[in-house]
Amino acid sequence: MAEITYSGVYFAYDPKSPFRSDALKGVDLHFFSTDFVALVGHTGSGKSTIIEHLNGLLVPQKGEVRVGGYINCADKKKRTRKLMGLRQHVGLVFQFSENQLFEDTVLKDVMFGPRNFGVCAEEARKKALDALEKVGLPDTLYERSPFELSGGQKRRAAIAGVLATGPSVLVLDEPTSGLDPEGAKEMMDLFADIHKKGTGIVLVTHDMDIVLGYAEKVAVIDDGKVARFGTPREIFAEDLSRYGLEKPLLFQAIDLLRAHGYALKDADRIADIDGLALAIKEETR
Repeated sequence: MAEITYSGVYFAYDPKSPFRSDALKGVDLHFFSTDFVALVGHTGSGKSTIIEHLNGLLVPQKGEVRVGGYINCADKKKRTRKLMGLRQHVGLVFQFSENQLFEDTVLKDVMFGPRNFGVCAEEARKKALDALEKVGLPDTLYERSPFELSGGQKRRAAIAGVLATGPSVLVLDEPTSGLDPEGAKEMMDLFADIHKKGTGIVLVTHDMDIVLGYAEKVAVIDDGKVARFGTPREIFAEDLSRYGLEKPLLFQAIDLLRAHGYALKDADRIADIDGLALAIKEETR
């Protein structure tokens, strides 16, 4: 179990131009590689920039990011020289990752990641088949062109391509974007299962209901900094409007019922809609 630590991380896009944009303004954050962590915040708060530092896609201009024994920082003498190992350790799945598919067949596409890290063809095939099984794609699709798949199947194939490299941490940028509620639940259940099997998850999302249902820890990002960090229940007990965020529907319902005179004893223990219904039933006896 590796520690993941951001220490005073600053980053600006186009720093030497009139179009300079300060994205990160001293990010401090600490969690473990086995955690399921959600990053939330309004558009432009710095969430995606934070996760792109996690596997060395971006390098801090000040401060450092440590992932176990890997160091990502501006000081070239201190920075881990070869970031390839870090990128194998931390797998990054971009928003609309299905647009990154390019090989002739689904199997070849999923094999590309392991092959790129120097794995032989036979071992890459084994890793690819295992990853495809994990994401629930039927073997009848393995030799088909990825461009013939449905949108949801393409996304699963793209995720399999990252899983095949064997990351210990899977970083997900808005993985349910464009999916209907059923498809989003299937996708999140897949990630929950991957997490249960030992892979850490770092999730960027705007969906607070997903955060409540799946995350163990939540970081609220605001104006390039970590404004709050805690469990979902700790975070959603606060007023989030100042950060441009809404609470999950469950918490909105609890607040509304309380505003109309329902005490809802032990409301902090209500975990889902069924629990809320039971609490209302107790209240009206």
